[in-house]
Amino acid sequence: AAARALSELAREDVEDSVSQIYQEDLRFGPDYIIPKPFDSRVLLRVAPAVALAASISGVARRPISDIEEYRASMSRFLGKEHELMRFAVARARSRPQRIVLANGENEKVLRAVSQLVDERIIEPVLIGKQSLIEERASEIGLALDRCRVIDMFKTDLVSDFAQRLFERRARKGMTLEIAERRMHNRDWFAAMMVQENEADGMVGGLTSSFPETLRPVLTVVGTSPEAQRVAGAHLMVLDNKIYFFADTTINLDPSAEDLAEIACLTADLAKSFDEEPRIAMLSFSNFGSVNSKHAERVRKATELVRTWRPDLEVEGEMHADTAMLYEETAEHHPFNRLSQRANVLVFPSLEAGNIAQKIAACAGGQASVGPILVGLNRPVCILSPYSGVRDIVISTAITAMMASARTSESPEDRKNVDLLRIARLVEKTKSEKELSQPGGRG
Repeated sequence: AAARALSELAREDVEDSVSQIYQEDLRFGPDYIIPKPFDSRVLLRVAPAVALAASISGVARRPISDIEEYRASMSRFLGKEHELMRFAVARARSRPQRIVLANGENEKVLRAVSQLVDERIIEPVLIGKQSLIEERASEIGLALDRCRVIDMFKTDLVSDFAQRLFERRARKGMTLEIAERRMHNRDWFAAMMVQENEADGMVGGLTSSFPETLRPVLTVVGTSPEAQRVAGAHLMVLDNKIYFFADTTINLDPSAEDLAEIACLTADLAKSFDEEPRIAMLSFSNFGSVNSKHAERVRKATELVRTWRPDLEVEGEMHADTAMLYEETAEHHPFNRLSQRANVLVFPSLEAGNIAQKIAACAGGQASVGPILVGLNRPVCILSPYSGVRDIVISTAITAMMASARTSESPEDRKNVDLLRIARLVEKTKSEKELSQPGGRG
């Protein structure tokens, strides 16, 4: 059983992280027939194979009945990153979704798709030149009969999508000629596929800048009915603990209302990973230690979250170390309303969030996934140009998981959406009333 498991693994695509350790291009052949010791997948293949063989042959003292459950228990030995991956994969696999990958010609994307298809996680839609995709897929052993390949220069969808985009944006400066040009851009085309229900989610950005990928997503997909803005959150694994950093990519100088909504949206993202959100509204001020308009904005945001979503744990304004080192700082702040360390960190500005996320990722973070866009009408994940195959696999699995969750929203989720919608309506009515009064802000 062990030999067969090793043999099967050796034939599969080798992860970038393993190739980087050995500084070799590892591919099955005369020089590579046994997986390397630092390939963490060995544990998840060999141990379950041996356990299953022992159970079938009758020599196991504790026979196993569910091989996937046993493999999941093994993944815990590999840390939170692997546990997180298994969680996303299990959720996505329960209801495979059509995920469009805008960079379908890219070798890293195709290698990631090979793993995703083997694990039955998604139904991939690849955008790119068909002949090039076929050539590169053949080189890595990816069978395209399990993928939908769309060549933008051959499909009738281009003219259909251009017409629909023009109709939707005609009174916002869009001409039919501009719409046709947009549909020959892979990110715009992928976004339209999601909007027109040709796909359930989108992963893009590997070969373009973040703003270039974000623009079509915001224009075409837009915000969900219960949100007024979109934010970017990074899922970070630090010291084997999961954190959600927000906003790290979009809102430059958020207002108190913006910060409150970002906190609520990111808390719901944490819940989708079965993490109980504990929100820290971060500042250079610690519980009123500094009297400043910047600190006051974070204080107001904290109160808004408590008003809008009484179901959430939230505290602020507070220092980052106070939020993360709960036990060490508890005696100094006995009034702290968080029950444990914070795991949702809301930064007061894009500058602070972006810098903190990149420092954490470079200074020993075990995983950095994202940005995951929250507040959108459909799930979208934008990759970094530095993303490796494993990053693409995780990001795509999470996108699929979020797409699957959209079709099985619980009554509690709908209740939270209604609470947020009602709270915003009250806030808007209050503001309009102030403006209409003599001496009001208008």
